[in-house]
Amino acid sequence: MVRRSPSRSSVPQRRRAVLVALLLVGVLAVTVAYLRVGWWRMESACSLEGASGSTQRSVSYGWSWQPPGFRCTYGDGVTATALWF
Repeated sequence: MVRRSPSRSSVPQRRRAVLVALLLVGVLAVTVAYLRVGWWRMESACSLEGASGSTQRSVSYGWSWQPPGFRCTYGDGVTATALWF
């Protein structure tokens, strides 16, 4: 049995593919961490004590695309949106 060594052009392509895969996994991990930690912080920040300092009857929160960020919506209609609470 004769083993062939990989051609010289395939080695850089493999390295590039591994590097791209690692970069994508890293970006995905950072994105998931940002969203998870941001969601925890949003849950803490969006309390029944509204942005104006008054006590609210209800508050809802979630992600907003326009403008982008975590959004708190209080019962009186006041909203607060931030990329990081």
